[in-house]
Amino acid sequence: MIAQSGAARLPVWIDGDGPPIVLVHAGVADHRMWDPLVALLAPRHRVVRYDLRGFGKCPFPPEEFSASDDLAAVLDAAGVDTAAIVGASYGGRVALQLAIERPERVSALTLLAAALPDHEWSAHVRAAWTEEEAAVEGGDLDAAAHANMRAWLVGPRRGTDDVDPALRALVEDMARRALANDLAGYVEERKANPPLGDRLGAVQAPTVVADGALDFGDFAVIADRLAAGIAGARRVTIGGAAHLPALERPDEVARVLNR
Repeated sequence: MIAQSGAARLPVWIDGDGPPIVLVHAGVADHRMWDPLVALLAPRHRVVRYDLRGFGKCPFPPEEFSASDDLAAVLDAAGVDTAAIVGASYGGRVALQLAIERPERVSALTLLAAALPDHEWSAHVRAAWTEEEAAVEGGDLDAAAHANMRAWLVGPRRGTDDVDPALRALVEDMARRALANDLAGYVEERKANPPLGDRLGAVQAPTVVADGALDFGDFAVIADRLAAGIAGARRVTIGGAAHLPALERPDEVARVLNR
């Protein structure tokens, strides 16, 4: 299925039937990061996922865009008025923006290792970005994708060999595609105004805020901030995973969603 937003088209995948859940992938991945979770949710839910601009099969548009407007367009294309929204990392930021700006469209909100644009990133995160950027500038996308995988799938608290090789290969492939899209024509996303961090009290949907126990500490800090600012939010930490708990611990994430 294709969702139309402005002049651009976004690829959409729908599985199962039942109450709708929309999955918004991380900025180090594409729609495939949700495969293990979809297998658990589809027997009881209509599961909608898509590739955000610049990821997977969706190149950047020729002009500035709004990722939250795109998410609303995906809901429209799927024939969904209101849905539970699950966002990971950058996708968590997109999901949060929709919940703030269009609360009538969000019945529940789950934020997995969500990002906030105004967070002051640690030296460890900045070093991970620097390693990836240096590889891209050197023309080595394989090295950049590998650095991306080490930082965000493996995380800072374990070794590469501690993670399933199939997951490592998948994350490297998703990262490589995103990097290729960047090089083909990166376009800046329109910034939220006022900043999302100043509007957390506008979230009306029941909210779960989660981080991965093996992730960079920045995401625990952000999760604490989100949980404190969103009325009634439930705060959880998912063990045995770094930045992509839905990929590594889908059973646990499914339990969080179904509570």
